[in-house]
Amino acid sequence: MISKPSNPAGTLMLLCYVAMPAAQATPWQEFAIAPSGDDQESPDIHGKTIVWQEFVSEFGDYDVCVADINDLVSPRIIMLGDANDQTDPAVYGCRVVWQSHIAWQGSADWDVWMADVTDFERPDVSPVVEIPGSDEQKPAIHGNTVVWEDTAGGDYNIFGADVTDPRHPVEFTIAAFQGDQR
Repeated sequence: MISKPSNPAGTLMLLCYVAMPAAQATPWQEFAIAPSGDDQESPDIHGKTIVWQEFVSEFGDYDVCVADINDLVSPRIIMLGDANDQTDPAVYGCRVVWQSHIAWQGSADWDVWMADVTDFERPDVSPVVEIPGSDEQKPAIHGNTVVWEDTAGGDYNIFGADVTDPRHPVEFTIAAFQGDQR
C-alpha cells in the first residue's frame, strides 16, 4: 500500500508499507522512498518497483521517478524526463508508462511513452503512441498491453497497444463510440 501524507512543511512524501513475516515483532515497517521538498504525486507499485510523478522545482516541470526497493535501506532511484511534463505513471514488471507533454511547431499535446527499466543505468525509452494534435492520456499497463484515453476521434475513446516489441507497438481500439469513453 502506498500513501501520500503531508509532512509538516506541506509537501508530500511518498511512503511505502511493507508486510513483514509474522515472526518479527512489528507487522509493518514504514519508510520513506525518496524524501523531497518537491511535490510527489500519483504513485503506483508492482513487485519491488515504485513509480510516481514529482514536480522538480529546479527544472520547473514534472518528471517520472522510478524506485527499485529491493534494498530498502538504499533504494535505487532514476528520473525519467525532459524539458516538458511527464505525468501519470504506471508500472508493471520492468516496464513504466506515462503521459508526456510534447510541444513542437507551435502546438502541444500529450503522448504515451514507455521505458523498460531492466537496466536501471540505461532505461530503454520509446513512444507507445504519438498522434500530433490529439491527447493520449492516463496510461495503464499490464503484461504487454498498454491502454490509454485518446482524443484522436474528436472525443475521448479508449485505445490499447501490444508492446511485446516496444519499437513497434501494435495499436487497437477498445472503445470508440459517440460521446466520451473514459
